[in-house]
Amino acid sequence: MAPYSIEELRNIVSPIARAHGVASVSLFGSYAKGLADAGSDVDLKIDKGALRSLFQLCGFRLAVEDALKLPVDLVTSDSSDKSFLDMIQKDEVVLYRNA
Repeated sequence: MAPYSIEELRNIVSPIARAHGVASVSLFGSYAKGLADAGSDVDLKIDKGALRSLFQLCGFRLAVEDALKLPVDLVTSDSSDKSFLDMIQKDEVVLYRNA
């Protein structure tokens, strides 16, 4: 499968995030850098918003994986190492933000 464009990712991920009550979703990694290929996974950082349990978080991740037909790596803005979050910040592309 050819890599998705950022706009395609935004169009797929936004309704899923909205339905799950996620506050924001940002793309990082190879897709955000424009280096994705057919074997790339999708790296997402989220602000959990209304997600309160691990079950809900996994449900969101699985819904995104199912829609994209690609593996998704998910980090949360409140549970990840600050130095890691600082490192990925320069490449982040916002896909969804609850208005």
